[in-house]
Order: sequence, then C-alpha cells, then structure tokens
Amino acid sequence: MIGDGSLFEEVKSLLKEEGLENDIVLSGYQKNSVSAMKGVDMLCLTSENEGFGMVVLEAMAAAKPVVSFDVGGVRNLIVEAESGFLIPFPDVEKMAEKLFTLLQSPELMLKIGKKGEIEAGAYTMPVMVQRLENLYDKID
Repeated sequence: MIGDGSLFEEVKSLLKEEGLENDIVLSGYQKNSVSAMKGVDMLCLTSENEGFGMVVLEAMAAAKPVVSFDVGGVRNLIVEAESGFLIPFPDVEKMAEKLFTLLQSPELMLKIGKKGEIEAGAYTMPVMVQRLENLYDKID
C-alpha cells in the first residue's frame, strides 16, 4: 500500500489485528510514485473524491490493473472490464469481489494491465500537445 494519510496508523493496526502485516506492505509516502508502481500487483483506489486520477494513469502506464470507485475523473480514464473496474461508491463488497477476481486470475491481471497501458498512451506529452494543437487549429 503506497501513501499515507490520516488513516495510516489505523490501517497498520487493523492489518496486525487480522494477521496480515506480513502479506500487505505499507510503504508510506513515496516521492517517485512511478517507480513505486513497479512493485505493486494492482491499484485499488478507494477515494471518495478524485479530481483527475493521476495515480490511475500512473498505474495504467505501468501495466497494472486498476479497481477504483467510480468517482470524479476516474470514470474518464477506465474502460470498464477492459482497462480496469469501476465500482459504485461506497460498495466495498463489490470492490473486494473484483480484487479477488483479479488475484485469482494472473491472466486477467495481465490482460487488463496491458489494455490500461495502451489507454494511458493517450495521455503522454506528445499526444496531449498534438491534441491541444488540433484544438487551437479548430479555433483559429
């Protein structure tokens, strides 16, 4: 688990209570999230609000499958069941179900991760510059 916040200590205690402290790594804040993404199996985004969802793009660019609540701009990045899964907020049971589905199927994780990597390519700097230039050409 990457990141920290107001619930970090609570999550740490809960993992210990449940005997999961050796199964889930709490890495805390990472300055370079792109490098940190290489060490994860998937992204599970449980945010109640998310403006754009940069972390989703970072995961997708690293070919990691994404399971996220369907909030904010995240819904514009994920193609349901192709490049990730969008879960209605706050359905944690459905989120757990999708996470378990992915964990049980390395082939599905790979397939969704690769599709996400392709989708994330639409947000690279050269592509975004070209899209902006095209927009300016239409206005001009």
